[in-house]
Amino acid sequence: MPKIQSSVFRTALACACLLSVSFTGCFKGEEPPPEEAAPPKECIKIADPGLLKHAMRTWDSDHDECITKEEAEAVTNLGTVLSADEVSSLDDLSLFPNIKQISDMAFFQSCKLKSIDLPSVTSVGDNAFAKCASLTSINLPNADIIGKGAFKNCDSLSTVKLPKATTIGNNAFTECTSLATISLPEATIIGEDAFNGCTSLSTVDLPNVTNIGGGAFAKCNALTSVEFPKVTTLGPGGVFQDCKKLNSVDLSKATDIGDAAFAGCSMLSSVDLPKATSIGKKAFKGCISLSSVDLPKVMSIGSNAFDGCTGLMSAELPKVTIIDDWAFSGCTSLSSLTMTAVDRVNLAANVFDFKTPKNVSLTLNSNKQYGGASSPTVTKKNGKVWSNLTWKSISFK
Repeated sequence: MPKIQSSVFRTALACACLLSVSFTGCFKGEEPPPEEAAPPKECIKIADPGLLKHAMRTWDSDHDECITKEEAEAVTNLGTVLSADEVSSLDDLSLFPNIKQISDMAFFQSCKLKSIDLPSVTSVGDNAFAKCASLTSINLPNADIIGKGAFKNCDSLSTVKLPKATTIGNNAFTECTSLATISLPEATIIGEDAFNGCTSLSTVDLPNVTNIGGGAFAKCNALTSVEFPKVTTLGPGGVFQDCKKLNSVDLSKATDIGDAAFAGCSMLSSVDLPKATSIGKKAFKGCISLSSVDLPKVMSIGSNAFDGCTGLMSAELPKVTIIDDWAFSGCTSLSSLTMTAVDRVNLAANVFDFKTPKNVSLTLNSNKQYGGASSPTVTKKNGKVWSNLTWKSISFK
């Protein structure tokens, strides 16, 4: 009986050893192998305290106070507002190679920020860098869309590189008073007031722009000449209003000249508008240096369009059929006016000052002679009264 019990015990002990790796001493007294420790995480290093704070708050997915390379590569949008964090450098954003978007107001009023170089970014949100007073340069080589007010009131900004930008939002660079030159080779749309108040801006290169919003270059007092070969529309609201040094304009494809487009451009002496069909209200009001205008396709002229153009001596308007009130008010030097449209010509009651027509030699289409086929006609044969106004002389062609 004792021998049987001893045999059973040995068998049970062997089974227990096989079932449990923690039972020591079963096989020559060996210990089980230890578990392998996980390798330590490699955290990217973010030097700027403000950016580091934002990264931990926004992109630390496992909340372990460590941004790994994998976490950095997953970031595509800069995220929430950073202004309160006082970011001074964006150099560390190069560690986030897939950031495509800068959010609205992301760096609003970040007073310490001096430069921006973000190759991966394709769009900049509204007011993203507005009022960054220390910002001097931006390089966004792949940015396509610049949002409203994106760099508004960045008064130290002097260098802008946006080679692929196609759309510049309203107020994008308003009152960037240190900006002297702008080149946007791919841009097609310039929003309202985009460069309004850029008082140092003297050189503009926009070869592919087709639409310019109202006030886009208003009060750019250093701007002397503009050439926009593809622009078709100047929006209402004074695109170049009060550009005091602007003296030459070439808009060879523009068809619509918006209200107050060149109002207050006191040095403007010539305009080239071969395809323009309409001139808006106050478009050239106060352009005292403008001596002549030749508008071969213009059909309508808005109220006060040339009001106060005291140096204007001649106007060639071969297709004009509508002229609104006070369009030539205050044009005290006007001496020659040509309006040879075949159709009826409609002059508002107060196109000129009371005395102006008496000093003007008028040329009309021959069908507006006394007894002609198109009204209004001259009231008498060889007379000087037309459209209820008395002129210095009237001829026909």
